[in-house]
Amino acid sequence: MAWHLQAFGVAPVMISAVGDDALGKNICQKMQQWGMDTAQIQQDPQHQTGMVNVTIIGAEPSYDIVLNAAYDHIQQQQLPQISGEHLLYHGSLAARCPSSRAALESLHAAGAKDVYRR
Repeated sequence: MAWHLQAFGVAPVMISAVGDDALGKNICQKMQQWGMDTAQIQQDPQHQTGMVNVTIIGAEPSYDIVLNAAYDHIQQQQLPQISGEHLLYHGSLAARCPSSRAALESLHAAGAKDVYRR
C-alpha cells in the first residue's frame, strides 16, 4: 500500500522492521530509490528480515508468512511522535506478536485513525 501511495505522490510514513541483513538493506535501498522515507523502518539485529514462502497446491497459491521475523518485533519506543490526524493502514498480522501489537496500540492511543484490511 505504501509503495502505491508513494507513486501517487502521497509520501506515506511506513512503519515496519527489517533484519540487519542483506535482504533488509536491499529493501530499504529499493524504498529510497522509489523516493520513500525509510526513517521509520526499524533495523532489528536479533531477527531476520521477513519472508513469505509461496507454494502452489492444485492451481492455488498457499502463503506462509514466516513467524518471528523482524516485522513481528516492531519496538514501541522507536515509533514516531504522532500529532494531528493520521490514517493508519495495517493488516491483521501487525498484531500477531506482543511487541508489534503494543506498538500498534500505542499508535491508536496517539490518535491515528484505524483503517485495515483483513
